[in-house]
Amino acid sequence: MIRALLRNLILLLASSLACAGSAEGEDASSSIASANPMEGKLTLMRKGCITCHSIWGVGGGLGPDLATAGHDQSFQQLASMFWNHTPRMVQLLKQRGTEWPALSDKEMADIISFIYYLKLLDQPGNPVLGRTLFQQKKCSSCHSLRDQPLPLGRFGAYVSPVYLTQAMWNAGRTMRRNQQEHGIAMPLFQGREMADLQAYIRSANASPDTGTNYLPLPDLSRGAALFRSKGCAHCHQPGSGNHVGPELSRTPLRKSISEICGILWNHSFAMQARMAAGGVEFPRLEGNELADILAYLYFLHFSRDEGDAARGERVFNGKGCANCHGGGTPNKPGPDLSAGKKNYDMLRLATSMWNHAPIMYGYMESEAMKWIKLDLDDMQDLSKFLQRDLDSPPGHGDTKPTGKLNLKR
Repeated sequence: MIRALLRNLILLLASSLACAGSAEGEDASSSIASANPMEGKLTLMRKGCITCHSIWGVGGGLGPDLATAGHDQSFQQLASMFWNHTPRMVQLLKQRGTEWPALSDKEMADIISFIYYLKLLDQPGNPVLGRTLFQQKKCSSCHSLRDQPLPLGRFGAYVSPVYLTQAMWNAGRTMRRNQQEHGIAMPLFQGREMADLQAYIRSANASPDTGTNYLPLPDLSRGAALFRSKGCAHCHQPGSGNHVGPELSRTPLRKSISEICGILWNHSFAMQARMAAGGVEFPRLEGNELADILAYLYFLHFSRDEGDAARGERVFNGKGCANCHGGGTPNKPGPDLSAGKKNYDMLRLATSMWNHAPIMYGYMESEAMKWIKLDLDDMQDLSKFLQRDLDSPPGHGDTKPTGKLNLKR
């Protein structure tokens, strides 16, 4: 089942993603915004990463599963995680007689965007658990799986719970009224329970004619437009002057799609009440609109850069980077990076450190030096420190979320 899902995911990505990205020599910072997850998947295969790493259990077992490793981490945090695992990777590749896979800026951005994108997706839920939930949550009080009243069989073709959640969102007010009339508590969902419920609905309606509808790749630009046009920004946007809900551009939303669906449903009742009190119409969602909105929010944090040069200087000196890359002392093993005029934005720094990692590891091992471990936010701070004296050309500086990741159909 998992292998079939992975194959279908690859085919879906291949057919839906435009093969775009930056040309060689283009600003590395812009490469993050135009990163292509499908190209990242192909690069992982081409570079042999799948020999050691798996995706949802499919692939090698020497390294962590890329679909679950680094959960809740952004681009720069994933780059720090790559660095911290370098010694083990160098040792394993050396033992296997495998060459270290060098990466271009674009390849690094594509790979990390694919790993980040995987967090949004779900493995199919467990229909056995879903059946239990269907009874425990009292869904059977109002719904059947095939027959009247209110059959759920129309959702049987879907793998993702997004469409079920969207229907629940639209019907929430009616559902709440009916539940109150019958003295039934409204169901709340935790973890991947929405995926399990969807799996049960699908299994109960399985037939040769059911077919399979996968979640299409989201359109982030459309999601951003919907976020505004549906009124979400009234309560969840910085500078709106309302601040009724959390500022979602600052609140990480890096959970799986089923987890996000559960959270959205759990908060829908409070949102309905607040909007009614404020005279704001509750938005109705159709087609792939919910998927596009959720993907837009999910990717807001992918390329955010909140690095600080002062913190970066403390990392550079405190963690020993200056021992090899500091100025003022001749015959140091590495180039002088202390002048603050190196064009090492977050992506270029991550790529350079990856490509030179085997050399650095060999030198540090020969000198009995301990490998430098980075905290998750160190990479963005180091980047700001290394290029602190550069004049900021157009497009540089803090990377603001734009919703322009290359995920358009």
